[in-house]
Amino acid sequence: MVYMIENVYRQNKSKGAYVPTSYVIGNEKILAVREAPFRQYTYMKIDGDPYVISPPLVKYVETIPDDMPNFFLSELILKGCLVFMTKVEISYKHQLKSAIQLLDDKLKISPIDYLLGVQLPLASLQPDMIRLLRKEKIPVVFVEITGINDLDDMPWGWVKEAFFPYFSTLIPIFKHVDNEKDYRLLQQKWVYYMKKHRLPYVAHPLRNGELINEQTQATIGIYPFKTQLQPGLEANYNFYKRGREITNIEELDVYHYHRERLVISCLRGRVLRAGDWHHPLEGFGKRVMIKTPSYYQLS
Repeated sequence: MVYMIENVYRQNKSKGAYVPTSYVIGNEKILAVREAPFRQYTYMKIDGDPYVISPPLVKYVETIPDDMPNFFLSELILKGCLVFMTKVEISYKHQLKSAIQLLDDKLKISPIDYLLGVQLPLASLQPDMIRLLRKEKIPVVFVEITGINDLDDMPWGWVKEAFFPYFSTLIPIFKHVDNEKDYRLLQQKWVYYMKKHRLPYVAHPLRNGELINEQTQATIGIYPFKTQLQPGLEANYNFYKRGREITNIEELDVYHYHRERLVISCLRGRVLRAGDWHHPLEGFGKRVMIKTPSYYQLS
């Protein structure tokens, strides 16, 4: 089914304002966008004037709890998060396929889309492990770092060579580093080596439940394909009740300060929540496969 949303307010960053915008949506995708009504079409129309439209939020979920249906609804969908990233932990390459398969099977009931990463010790980031990560198209690798000198001892040139041509985004995990001075030093070293060898990376560790911003989404490769309101991309969006205090704020601020205004959430054009009504479809979510990490760079 094809339908139109007319005059919904969208943040136009180049204009520094929210402007009335119309969308044509069909076949799970956004077919057209313009800052004026589509008078040439006769599709079913939805009046978006009372609302602000915003892309879906993406959250980092360290571990998936046993009570998954309630978790997906209360901690993700009702808060506007329609995509999440999680991970498996391994130490040896023979564990990779089975660990990914186990988590993938567990998440087959997910009503929203998800991205899988892998956590491993820095010492395990060897060429044979990297080649397997590359083969399995793992877009994110969480690297455990425990000692001040660990990063100095890594053959980063070999690491980069082994990742070619599928460069997974590297995210640090500083384990057993309680001293603030050592933490800062490790973080500085991490950024230094990543920049020196031109590896895609996230500068700081992610916290459980943290929203993933646009810059990190782009580095991973999920932006703009899953999280932008552009023609040709998936129809993933949230509606917030419009008001004076919600017309000049950033998207992440909507989550932190105005989540009670969230009224509608759609994933691939399907409504998962509308007001007090919610009907997450078990198994509707898909694992997001990233063809080319860091394909789109934000300035």
